[in-house]
Amino acid sequence: MPPKIPWNLLRLTLFTKKDCSLCQTAGLNAAGWRLVETQNQAQYKSIDIFEPGNGKWHDAYVFDVPVLHIENEKEPSKILKLMHRFTQDEIDAKVRELGFGYPSPMSIKEAREES
Repeated sequence: MPPKIPWNLLRLTLFTKKDCSLCQTAGLNAAGWRLVETQNQAQYKSIDIFEPGNGKWHDAYVFDVPVLHIENEKEPSKILKLMHRFTQDEIDAKVRELGFGYPSPMSIKEAREES
C-alpha cells in the first residue's frame, strides 16, 4: 500500500544556529527519519538563522532553535512544528498528522474500538 500523500510533497525545514548541540542532534534525528521512512524522498533543508538573509527566521526563533517545520507542499498554510528536543518518533507522529504514511498501529486499534 503506497503512502496516502507522496513523500516528495513532504517538506522538512530545520532552523538552527552554529555551535548548537541540540541543533546537531535535531539534524541527525530529522535526516535519519527522512532516510529510513521516506528513502530520502521528502524535501529537507537546514537554515542557519544567523546567516545573512535569514532575519525573519532569526527574529522568530532566536531563543527556540532547533525548530523543525513539517509541511505538505500543497498546503503551505498548515505547518506543524517541533522545537528544542525531539525524537524520530515525534517527527513521525507529526508527519502522520499531516496525512503522510500509513496509519499507526495505535490508530488502527482506536478505530476498531470506536466501531
